[in-house]
Amino acid sequence: MGDSTFEQVERLVAQLPHQEQARLLASLAHRLAEATGQASTPVALSSSDPAPAWTQLFEAGDALGATSTLSSGTLTATVLAMRR
Repeated sequence: MGDSTFEQVERLVAQLPHQEQARLLASLAHRLAEATGQASTPVALSSSDPAPAWTQLFEAGDALGATSTLSSGTLTATVLAMRR
C-alpha cells in the first residue's frame, strides 16, 4: 500500500460505515497522541456513541496545533476555525 495516495485513502474511508470511520479516527487519534508525546489510552467505542473518539481526536489536534512551528495556517487551525 506504499503507492496509495491520500485521495485513494479518502475514497476507501468514505466507503466505511460511520461507526468504522469513528473507530479509525480513534485509532489515528491514539497514534497522533503517541507521536506528540501525549499520554493516550485507546477509546472503547460503543455501537451507539462515537463521541469519545471525536473528543480524543480533537484533543490530539489541539496538542498538535500547540506544538506546531509552521508560520502558515495548519490543518488543525483550519478545522478548529470550522468548528467555531
